[in-house]
Amino acid sequence: PTHAHGGPHPAHAAHAGGVPPFSERPFPVVRLRGLPYDATENDVAAFFQGLDVVDVVMLWRGQRLTGEAFVLLPNTVQADFALQRSRQNMGRRYIEVFSAKKQDYYAACQAALALSRGEVVGAGGAGANAGDDAQAGGVRA
Repeated sequence: PTHAHGGPHPAHAAHAGGVPPFSERPFPVVRLRGLPYDATENDVAAFFQGLDVVDVVMLWRGQRLTGEAFVLLPNTVQADFALQRSRQNMGRRYIEVFSAKKQDYYAACQAALALSRGEVVGAGGAGANAGDDAQAGGVRA
């Protein structure tokens, strides 16, 4: 197929050049575990001082924080640096940082939006790999 400007369609040209399809590219998101239950999005961003945190989505179970969160970074290089913060402390808590999947981050975002609207989110609201019946949310005023 050719693009309107002539030549191969950009999507086909990119794939032919060895670049993976967009859906297969690494997604710069990490998952945190072990957060203090009173931690805020700002606390999580401060934990990654020196990195450019794009988004923080706290995970909830009912009305309580689970001590887990997803953190979106601007690129995979920064996500790799974020992984190096694993086993550092936030206050007295030992924080673990893991690689995460795009679909789990998106599920957490969807659950956060539902909670912000006052909707009840069912079990597994933060994605299949989010653990237990974790629900996402956490946009605090």
